[in-house]
Amino acid sequence: MSSQIISEIRQAITDKGHNYFFDKLNKRLILLAKNAQMLEYGSFQACQLVHIERKPENFVSIEPISEADEFEWMNEFAAIQSNFLLIEGLSGENPFEAFFDIVSATILLDTWQEFYNQKINFMCESIYDNLFH
Repeated sequence: MSSQIISEIRQAITDKGHNYFFDKLNKRLILLAKNAQMLEYGSFQACQLVHIERKPENFVSIEPISEADEFEWMNEFAAIQSNFLLIEGLSGENPFEAFFDIVSATILLDTWQEFYNQKINFMCESIYDNLFH
């Protein structure tokens, strides 16, 4: 596995401010602004977008982690920890905020970060495998 490609996939799935495409011919990731109207005419990114639009079969969009996936991970983590505060916070009005407030205020922050990184790593490896197999 190419550690550079894995690192780029990690960036792509955790960056909700940009669009990423995997160029199947050149085996590399392309970063584009989220809003196509922000691309300056004639810029490198605008040229890349034209290339992607003309030959979409040569590119695979790499989507960021969805909020639904993150929410599922938080619920899984809360269940594994058997932490009533986390479980209760996730069923409240602002579950993301409650979860991170509770995790940050307890000894669970390092454990959560390790759990989250494992999920990210698994997702990166899965995307890599789909791109190269």
